[in-house]
This record gives sequence, structure tokens and C-alpha cells, in this order.
Amino acid sequence: MKKLVEIPRKMRSVRLPLGRGAILVGNVSEAALPLARNIVLAHILSPDQFGLAFSLAIVVALAELLAEFGIYEFTITKTLDSLVKNPVYTLQSLALARAILIGAGLVLIGPFVATLLHAESHAGVYQMLSLIVLVRGLENLSVKQAIARFEYVREATVVIASQCVAAAVTITVAIATGSFQCMFWGLLASAATVAILSNLLAPRPLRWRWDKPVVQSAMAFGRPLVLNGVALSASSADRLAIGSLMSPAQLAHYNVVLGTALVPRWIIVRFMNLMFMPLLAASASRPQSERNLQAVWFLCLTLTAFFYALFLASFGDVLLGFAFGSQYMPSRYLMSLVALNVFVKLCMALPGPAAYVSGRTGLIALGSLLSATALLPAIIGLYLMRSTEVFILLLTVFEFASLVAYLIISTRNMAVAGTFVCAALSGPVILLLSLAVCSAAFPDINLATWCICCVLAGVVFVVWSAISMINFGFIWRILKSDMLEAATHRT
Repeated sequence: MKKLVEIPRKMRSVRLPLGRGAILVGNVSEAALPLARNIVLAHILSPDQFGLAFSLAIVVALAELLAEFGIYEFTITKTLDSLVKNPVYTLQSLALARAILIGAGLVLIGPFVATLLHAESHAGVYQMLSLIVLVRGLENLSVKQAIARFEYVREATVVIASQCVAAAVTITVAIATGSFQCMFWGLLASAATVAILSNLLAPRPLRWRWDKPVVQSAMAFGRPLVLNGVALSASSADRLAIGSLMSPAQLAHYNVVLGTALVPRWIIVRFMNLMFMPLLAASASRPQSERNLQAVWFLCLTLTAFFYALFLASFGDVLLGFAFGSQYMPSRYLMSLVALNVFVKLCMALPGPAAYVSGRTGLIALGSLLSATALLPAIIGLYLMRSTEVFILLLTVFEFASLVAYLIISTRNMAVAGTFVCAALSGPVILLLSLAVCSAAFPDINLATWCICCVLAGVVFVVWSAISMINFGFIWRILKSDMLEAATHRT
């Protein structure tokens, strides 16, 4: 019986990823262009319409998460040297079936969602979101498969073009109509661009097939991720809670603050996953190299998460007020809480690449389930207090507890020592928490003094990191040599 090879035993010699710059630009565009679009919409649409526009994108994202089974990750990590000829064709069939399932679900729940968000008269718009998912189901997955060969340019081209089209169409329709429905047209144009360009640039034509071994392997890989998708959808329902318990205008303010801060989070995680998953797959047969690469991954993500969170705490309130207008400017305390929350959310991705490459996707589902549990007490606090600050505070506290439990469990199944993880996380959390306490105790502190406090926090973090890296000095010895070997190794 034919079956997929889980970890390729015989890989081609591959070049270093010359397209890394292209995929970096592509991932940056996924953050920069939606941000630019939202800034323009904030000055065109009323707060209520702005909040409803956000809700359309949120509903599509939540619906896709509910039927998520890791088809992109499976395509990248498990199909390159399959014994089944052209397994991507079968994955295309699975992707289309998934799109049809999601589309039907959106048609059914559209009226309920519209009522929940105080937009009963626009139920049809929420039902029409099914078109976006159906068009996305026509994306050619062989573009994703090329990433496993370190070919990033096709994927980057598709991503950049789709984001440009989405921003241009959304803004144009918003200017013409002043309606939240501009988001629907922008998302639909983006999905069409992805479908068209991926097929034009794909190394293989779009075809549908049904090979039972591929389906079985994909389902075995993705079964835990279905639960992960449900949990992610639940943990991402915070915006629906804000919109239903407060108002579309409050949803707009919340999404400007936390939603804007989280946009780079997905880009950071996705870009770093794309860089590390092929390297970890190539080093899977060499335990010491795999261990070293996982340590580098932990260090890179932790450093990136802290400095991004520190930037948010330092200038986030000022920049949001300048970009979106004074009505959307958050308090410094709220922004400090958001910075800490973003750091915790980024760190929830720490076990990701190793879990995907090794096929232990149950770890991914576990992390999402633990994150989802943090939302319930936060929603209860929101219901009782009707305060965004209380909501984010409770959300952050319980998400941090989930992070600690998640890392305790996941490091037992990974090649990274728990002491290293503790050293990598304890310093940043203490520093960001100190900034939040300071902003609450001294709400009227001027910007210059606040920036000095943030700079001092950054200096302390650098010293803490240096001490940690001395204790784990092997990281610098393998940063170049082992990553280069993993990218060029022939097993």
C-alpha cells in the first residue's frame, strides 16, 4: 500500500533560501497594507461602520479556523518526497471540500451573527462571506509546496499582490459608499487575486484527485488541528464579545488597539515558521543539530517578541492616536497591558515548528485549548465591569497561566531544556509587567520620562539575555554552522 513518507530519508541537496528577502517583504506587506487600509478607513467611516467592517474580516477568519486541519503546513512539510505521485492534487480536493463546508456554514449562521453584532438588517452581507471562502479554495497549493525547496518568490508574489488589491479595492469602495461593506469587496478581491496568481505562477496545474493514502496521512496530521482550530476560534472570539456586549463603535476602538498590535504577530510567527520548518525537517535525522536549531528558534522568537512588545509599550498609544485619530487613542496603561498580552501570545507559538515537523500536532491543539480557557473569565469580567482595560488585564493574566502550563508540557516532548525556556521568558515578563504597573501608578507621566523607563527596561533585558546566552553559550557556536548545514545537508 502506498503511503507518504513522514520525514524524507533522501532529500535533494538544496541551496540556501535566496528568496528569504522576498518572503520577508511578502510577510511585511501582510502587516503594513492592512494597517494602512485600516488607518484610511478610520478617517472615512463612522466608528459604527468601522466596527462592522472589522466584524466581516473577523467572521471569515473565525469560520476558517473552525475547519482548520493544517493543510498548508502538511503541504510544506510532508509532501516533497511522497511515494504517491503528485499528492498536492489530492490536497486540492481536500481544500475545496473544506471551502464548501465553511461556505455552507456561513450561509446558515450569517443571520445569527448579524443579530449578535446589532446589524440585523445586514444579514445578507454576512451570508455572502461564503463567496470569499469558496474562491480561496481554488488556490494552487503547489506554490506552498515549493517553500519546502526553499523557493519563496512565488508565495511572496501572491501575498504582496493580494494585499495590494485588497487595500485598493476596500478603500475605493469605502470612499464611494461610506459603508462597512467595503471590507467584503476588498476580501473578495484579495481571494480572487490569490486564486488567479497562484495558478499562473504554480509549477503544477490545478487538478483535483483523491488518493486514499494522501487523505489518510493528511487527516492523521490534521485531526488534532481541527480541535486546535476550534480552540483558536474560541480564543479569537474576544472581538465578537466586545461587539455584542458593548457596541460596534467599541469594537472599532478595541480592534484598533489590540487588533492593530496583533497584526505583526501573525507575520512574525508565519515568517519565522517558514524559515525554521524546512531547516528542522532537514535536520530531523541529527538529534544534536535539531536540538540546537530549536534553541535558536526559542531565542529568536523571544527576542523579537520582547522588543516588539517594548515598542508597543513605549510609543503605541501616541502612534495609534496619530494614525487613527484622537478618538481611537488608548491610555498608556491600556497600551502597556496590550504589549504584555502580545508578548504572551507570541510566546504561545514557541513549540510550533518542532511540533509540525515531527507530526506532534496535538501539541498545537493543546496550546490553543489552553489559550481558549483564558477567554471565559475575561468575558465574565467584561460583562460585569464593561471595561476594555479590565477585559485585557484578565485575558493577559489567564493567558500567561496557560502559557506556563503549555511550555511545561511541551518541553517534555521537545529537545529544549526547561531551564533554557524559563531563562528566556522570566526576564521579559517581569520587565513588561513592571512597565504596566508603572503606567497604572503614574498615569500622568510625560512621554520623555516614560521613554526613559522603557529604554532602561530594554537595557536590563539585554543584560539578562547576555547572561542567559553565556550560560547557554552553545547557541552562538551553532547559529551559523548548524543552520547552514541544515539548509545544505544531504542525508
